[in-house]
Amino acid sequence: MCRDRRRTALRAALAASEAARLVSSPNPWVGCRIVTADGAHVYDGATAAPGDRMLRLQPGSSWPAARDSTVFVTLEPCPHFGRTPPCVDALLAAGVRRVVVGTLDPDPLVGGEGVRRLRAAGVEVTVGVCEDEVREALAPYLKQRTTGRPWVLLKLAATLDGRIAAPDGDSSWITGAEARADVHRLRAMSDAVLVGAGTVRSDDPHLTVRDSPGNSPLRVVLGAIPPHAAVLPRSRSTATSRWCSTSSGDEVFCSYSSRVDPGLRTSSTPPD
Repeated sequence: MCRDRRRTALRAALAASEAARLVSSPNPWVGCRIVTADGAHVYDGATAAPGDRMLRLQPGSSWPAARDSTVFVTLEPCPHFGRTPPCVDALLAAGVRRVVVGTLDPDPLVGGEGVRRLRAAGVEVTVGVCEDEVREALAPYLKQRTTGRPWVLLKLAATLDGRIAAPDGDSSWITGAEARADVHRLRAMSDAVLVGAGTVRSDDPHLTVRDSPGNSPLRVVLGAIPPHAAVLPRSRSTATSRWCSTSSGDEVFCSYSSRVDPGLRTSSTPPD
């Protein structure tokens, strides 16, 4: 298959991965294109929600006859068991002939092992097609896996003269509806959103996702906040963590979690 056609197919897989970014966490958002052996049929899919099948095809597609097909995937297929069996095992069981990979997965459980297993089984594997584009799309995941640190984005709305609100505090927003929708999509793509307690006291934000598909992130507040602040959980469907202080001034980490009964958990040391 010529290089131009490979790049076109890999970019289609990359486009398919965008929808997965809203549902795949904590797994990476991976896109895939399957081209049948005769080239007559093309199927696009992406990572499903955790615990679901490894790949969910786009609406209207049925699982293809994959024997001798070529599979284009943005990230190296995993060789290990997690919530689902290894992707490599599924590809080998399907009898694919070629796998074209955008970039290797730096996760210590993968780290090139997926490609090695495919090649050892006789599958033709090409790595590095559209790699710069794939690595840009997967930058948050790749940074966390290579450094152990999160990918941090600053969301800031400011006027041309550098202001973030009206002097008398009467401005609810200084942005328009499109910008606010972008903020909600950014929240949906994030695992956590962090603000200072001053923002909570002055604006009383919910920090949830409402104007975009996707789940609300963990909400983290630095500092003491009112007991009825909107950011605090009202049901098991949200999660909030916050820094607060004891009466003696010692800092503790207070966590509200959707995974347990609503309540307060404390730790004498902050998380890393």
